[in-house]
Amino acid sequence: DTTGMSRAKTQPIHIETERIDVRALRAQSSVEEPSVLSALLALDADGSTKTTNTNNLKGIEMANAKESLEKLAGLTGFIGACIVDANSGMMMGSYGGGEAINLELAAAGNTEVVRAKRAAMQMLKLQDVIEDILVTLGKQYHLIRPIVAKEGLFVYLVVDRSRANLAMARHALGEMEKGLTV
Repeated sequence: DTTGMSRAKTQPIHIETERIDVRALRAQSSVEEPSVLSALLALDADGSTKTTNTNNLKGIEMANAKESLEKLAGLTGFIGACIVDANSGMMMGSYGGGEAINLELAAAGNTEVVRAKRAAMQMLKLQDVIEDILVTLGKQYHLIRPIVAKEGLFVYLVVDRSRANLAMARHALGEMEKGLTV
């Protein structure tokens, strides 16, 4: 039945597990969000999930980065946070997330958000820097903060909107960035 095949091809892919079969995703010709497929750079070529490696923090002192991410967990409503390489979409280190959000996928997807904002700023000839990017969802705030001292990296923070104080979350991200040893 070609109608059934057509519908199957246009339905979004829902990922419910920590392991992703990249070969199966590549085999589907009409992924609604092609950037999601390209952003799955945090996976090995054979499709197995890479382990988050805080030893690979590209110039940021590992112990300091881990400690900084753990400090964010003290925020009321904290769900998860990670440091992301904006060039590859790979998560360099994380804290939290758990069942509430897959930080690896979020890191890869939000890399596209950072790239899009930088491209828009370039088109508009804005000679400025991104302090942070806020995505407000019905139940969560997602904050993205590029690390000024280490171009190409950003911190991604997710907090529960009903419990978190947005001003405090932004302040904590700024303090975390100041405290990172590059």
